[in-house]
Amino acid sequence: MSLLSEFEATPQKGTVGSHMRKNKQQIEMIHINDIRPNKLNFFHINEEDVKSLADELEKNGVNNGRVYYQEGEDGKHYTLIGGETRYHALNLLFQEGKHDGMFPMYVIEQTPEDEISELELIMSDNHQRNFSEEDKRIIIQNYEKIYKYHKLKDKELDKAIKNAENPMQVTILEEQRRIPKGMEKRDWIAQKTGFTNRNGTPLTGRQIQTYLTGEFSGKAQETKPKEKVVSQEELEQKEVLGTLKKYLVEITDAKISITPTKLSIGYANLYDLNRILQTLKTDNELDHITKTYLKTKRG
Repeated sequence: MSLLSEFEATPQKGTVGSHMRKNKQQIEMIHINDIRPNKLNFFHINEEDVKSLADELEKNGVNNGRVYYQEGEDGKHYTLIGGETRYHALNLLFQEGKHDGMFPMYVIEQTPEDEISELELIMSDNHQRNFSEEDKRIIIQNYEKIYKYHKLKDKELDKAIKNAENPMQVTILEEQRRIPKGMEKRDWIAQKTGFTNRNGTPLTGRQIQTYLTGEFSGKAQETKPKEKVVSQEELEQKEVLGTLKKYLVEITDAKISITPTKLSIGYANLYDLNRILQTLKTDNELDHITKTYLKTKRG
């Protein structure tokens, strides 16, 4: 069935009211044993955080998580969307006999249509967390997947809009557009994540792009620069040039810079230059050093 046909069959689709009904939530008390963790959750669950939160929940009570109804072969009826650390903390208290295991949950009435929709729900539930750079990288890359998915859906929508029979149909269909026209991927992701810099300013699209290209990725941060392999010949050359520089400074009292391909001598004026040249010309020790250590290799 085309999008236009769907519109004709369900004229209310895409309106504000329909979106509210689709995402309607209600709080229910659900036992921990009737809830399963979400396999799409990509956040690392830290054991110390779980224990710390368990202590806090024991003192102050359990706050809400989010689930959707889904029967499974495991016999459980709800899949977790948000609050996985709370879930593990409450489960710990229940296993230790410190809590009855009843969990107040926002229950989303409609099951996500697919993994992308479910992933987007998980992402939307975690805006208040303190994220590491690696967490941010993963979130941004997941939003990139969501962006690509929505762009494909919008292409289908464009075809339906072209076949629309009147302005009202166009308006309703346009309300279903997932990516605003003309908005670049990085700007859309920046808007979705809501990430900010330390000074409170929002991350720009350009900053988001650096996460996508790997500059801020955990992998990039953990990669150490390759150490340059120095040959024995280069080490010996460096030692000889260092000794020569030291000696030249001693006999000329001038500023000396020396590399394998360049010798620089600083002087105050022409008289000072003449003094330095005469010193170099008449110094027997320097002549010995050059003949002994500085050998020119010819190919």
